[in-house]
Amino acid sequence: MKTVQILITIIALFLLQFLFSSVLNILGIFPDIFLIFLAYLSLRVRPFWLIWIAFALGMLQDLAFNTALIGLSAVTKILFAWLLIKLSEYERSLNEIIYFSLVSILIAVFINLYDVLYFFGLAQEGLRYFTEYSMPRFLYTFVLFAVAHYFYPLVNRH
Repeated sequence: MKTVQILITIIALFLLQFLFSSVLNILGIFPDIFLIFLAYLSLRVRPFWLIWIAFALGMLQDLAFNTALIGLSAVTKILFAWLLIKLSEYERSLNEIIYFSLVSILIAVFINLYDVLYFFGLAQEGLRYFTEYSMPRFLYTFVLFAVAHYFYPLVNRH
């Protein structure tokens, strides 16, 4: 992807995720569309740039929400991007459905990892937030990822 396209997409996603959050809000649950974007970028940009974009998106997310744990989103998104880079090495040898499933599992793991670190870091009831917030947030993000994949396949082998 070209740099201008990536920047325009980041701005559009930021506006969608943060400024128009009422559109995405379902019962207080918000998807993490930046993870979906990173999944798509993992097959389209160099690993070096994916790590930097993951860092920038994570810091942007932390600063926009003004969280008590600045840097947590950046660290988890960098780790997510690194695992996507490792997974993308096997993309050609994997069936498209299996690759999509593995990326979906990574999204689930990182949504839950972030929430566990965030909620336990704030000494709140972690298990309750896991069942009431993390799992619904993953399911919401997964549905958006599946819809995006339907219209714009993650792996384009044509």
